[in-house]
Amino acid sequence: MKKSIILASVLAVSVLAVGCGKGADKTENKESSSAVVESSKEETTEETTKAESKINEDELKAPGYALGEIPEVPVVVLPPLGIDENADAKIKMDATKSLSSVPGITVTPVKVENDQIIRGTTSVQVGENGSGQYADGNTTVQTEGDGSGQYIDSEKGITIQRETDGSGQYLDSNKGITLQVEADGSGNYSDDRYGINLMVDADGTGLYTKSETDLSISVDAQHVIYRDQNMDIEVNGDGSGSYKNKKTGLGIENDGKGKAVITFKGEEKEVDAKPLVFSYKLPLLSAVPAVPAIEANSIMITLDSGVLFDVDKYNIRPDAEETLNNLA
Repeated sequence: MKKSIILASVLAVSVLAVGCGKGADKTENKESSSAVVESSKEETTEETTKAESKINEDELKAPGYALGEIPEVPVVVLPPLGIDENADAKIKMDATKSLSSVPGITVTPVKVENDQIIRGTTSVQVGENGSGQYADGNTTVQTEGDGSGQYIDSEKGITIQRETDGSGQYLDSNKGITLQVEADGSGNYSDDRYGINLMVDADGTGLYTKSETDLSISVDAQHVIYRDQNMDIEVNGDGSGSYKNKKTGLGIENDGKGKAVITFKGEEKEVDAKPLVFSYKLPLLSAVPAVPAIEANSIMITLDSGVLFDVDKYNIRPDAEETLNNLA
């Protein structure tokens, strides 16, 4: 009886020892497996981060600029008005076009002042130094000879009103051009050919827009803000500013104190960057085109004395009739 009880006890202890051993193995295996999984996760995360961070440095730059630099705001260039803007232009009326010199008769042009010349549809009243009035079909001119006055060409749709200092108005209704300018270069300009509008003050501040490219440039004493279809640029008087490329998503923020933060694809990178220089100005307007001066020509006819008279004679020669008919 005692032997049976002892044997049963030993068997129970053996079974318990074996069970405990298996449980411990399972726990150790589980912990080991878990450690391997955690290690694998860390390696995967690290590799993914490295892969995502492999951004080409050129992608962090604004095209044509160094790392951290903000592009300059483009300079505005206004197109020509499309007319002859020669300040020395003159309206010339030459009455000798249908006349030529013949033997014995000399025809030469002569400038007329303080007199009036009328030929066909053309009427000219000429004063001193190119001043006067001119009318010929669609063109009417009143000029002081110094560039000031009024010029109208109804066929071309051009009207000019100009003062001596270059201020005034210019209108081309056929092309959709309007210019109003003061002597200091301030004023308004619009051009339907390119969808351009410019309002500018004498200090270069104002607003420029170009509808073709959704472009706008706003300038005041301490800021210039540029916007178009592709990018936004802002430059401030304290040296700070920003750049945003709407296509790529690249952003640059300059703090004006020697640093810039670049943002691209959710990442940020701080780099050294010089403060921005704020000196931007819009272009001032050119003077209104000058009103042409008037230069009218009359004719002077010189008859050689030998054509009409013999030497020391006062009677007209018989063959002078032919010469006079040529003159007529």
